[in-house]
Amino acid sequence: AGPARGRRRPPRVCAGEGGRAVQPVLARVYREAYLQMAGEGGLSVDLDRLQDETERAAEQFGQTLGNEIAAESQRRVDEARAKLAAGEIDEAEFWALVLLVFGSARIEGIATTEVTRGNTVGERAAVGRAEIETGSMMKPFWVTRPEKSASGPCPVCLPLNGKPEEEWPLA
Repeated sequence: AGPARGRRRPPRVCAGEGGRAVQPVLARVYREAYLQMAGEGGLSVDLDRLQDETERAAEQFGQTLGNEIAAESQRRVDEARAKLAAGEIDEAEFWALVLLVFGSARIEGIATTEVTRGNTVGERAAVGRAEIETGSMMKPFWVTRPEKSASGPCPVCLPLNGKPEEEWPLA
């Protein structure tokens, strides 16, 4: 059927609620990764301190993330608007581009990226604590656990399994 005809205004993008919405997930992922790494390293964990630390990190990062997503979304909408105004695309193509900004594929990509980032931050915090407690440096290497994924092995992660950080591709 296509988009409805008439003069519709493209959405303005607001960061506030999006940043707050991801905070509990980021805190949980961070905490779980920290506890897993601490357990594997035989570290004792002050759970109250960890709770405070994870909530503080999630709040700070959630706000930053919300702002970054809003800015990128607004940039994409503005770019589509400029193309429409310049006659480079028609209205249907414009709305198709706007839907990509707010579509499920982008949301899933952002969620995957940020959960991975939260996991990494938690792991690195635990490693940093282990280095302080033991006085030795730890060398990170990639660990893939496809059995813990609902979607199975990740085609990006699987080839990296067991490789040291210097062999990881740059993001």
